[in-house]
Amino acid sequence: MFGPVINAKYKGLEVVFRPPRRDELVHIGKGMSNFSTLKYISIGARPEEDRIKWYEAHIDRFSGLKNDLVWVAQPKGKDISAVISFFDIKEWKSAHSGITIFNNDMLGKGLGTLSHLLLIHFGFKQLNLSYIYGDIVDGNVASVRAAEKVGYFKTGYTFKQFYVDGNYLDLLHFIMINPNKAVDLSNNAPISIEMRASIEIVEEKLKLAQKCLTYL
Repeated sequence: MFGPVINAKYKGLEVVFRPPRRDELVHIGKGMSNFSTLKYISIGARPEEDRIKWYEAHIDRFSGLKNDLVWVAQPKGKDISAVISFFDIKEWKSAHSGITIFNNDMLGKGLGTLSHLLLIHFGFKQLNLSYIYGDIVDGNVASVRAAEKVGYFKTGYTFKQFYVDGNYLDLLHFIMINPNKAVDLSNNAPISIEMRASIEIVEEKLKLAQKCLTYL
């Protein structure tokens, strides 16, 4: 499926999150084939014709699936700069998140923060998820920092999963918990100090998201 249109504002940055259009596939494919993007998401570069076919197939696929949800992010006055997603959605339970910013000019400008706020708010307030999972390649320092800043905490890693710049890197596994579900979850297992700190951060980000996001 594709996510609804959502306007977002944060520290002077204005972004529209919306479904992609077919005439934007060349631009999206080109952005997703930049080496700086590819090396941390394990997707190989493709010739332009193949990229169009690949993304057309994904548009058709996503439009018919209920366990995947996709937006593109378009900052005001700029082209599409990122792809935001939930995948492997398990109703009322969990989903994996994905944020890929392929416009390097938008790095460090707040787009990552807004993307996280969208996923947190939509995941917990609209999908009523208990958990949101995220995986990040060790070495992608900016993404790890951004994830921890919005409330993710590390639960483990998969050893030497990626080969980047001549080095084998681990895949780090993160999770955040819906604050409204924390009491119910604590009945099954004690909530750790780390987990409780994460929940407090998520509560703050949900309040911030409420101010920053406008559903259309």
